[in-house]
Amino acid sequence: MSGVDLVLIDGSSYLYRAFHALPDLTNSQGEPTGALHGVLSMLNKLVRDQPDAHIGVIFDAPGKTFRDDIFAEYKANRPPMPDDLRSQVEPILDAIKSMGLPLLRSKVSKLTMSSVPCAVKLPRTERAYSYRPATRILLSSSTTRSRSSTR
Repeated sequence: MSGVDLVLIDGSSYLYRAFHALPDLTNSQGEPTGALHGVLSMLNKLVRDQPDAHIGVIFDAPGKTFRDDIFAEYKANRPPMPDDLRSQVEPILDAIKSMGLPLLRSKVSKLTMSSVPCAVKLPRTERAYSYRPATRILLSSSTTRSRSSTR
């Protein structure tokens, strides 16, 4: 991943990935911390591996979106967020802000993001880049083509 200028993280994906991948970790007060530990571990590794990259984290905003309005069955078969995960969301958002990473909470769906081209202007190079969403979106100044990774 050398030469990457911009990395956009699907924070909601990282959140669930960390929660389901790690055992039930808790702090000394018995509060769940597995997702917090997992998300921060993944972000810290990325920051270490890409010290010159601009990294941003995007989370789904809470509540209903336009998807619920146009498709009543949206997420009908999906279980609600587990309480042990829900209690970790705000601490994770606070930690990301404390790391100095830009954080966006968006009601724009992944479907919309994937079907509408977007442009990002990098402050360091003042060059515009198009991207397509994935779990991580990687953009290099050496090419105008984007590379994506779901790891």
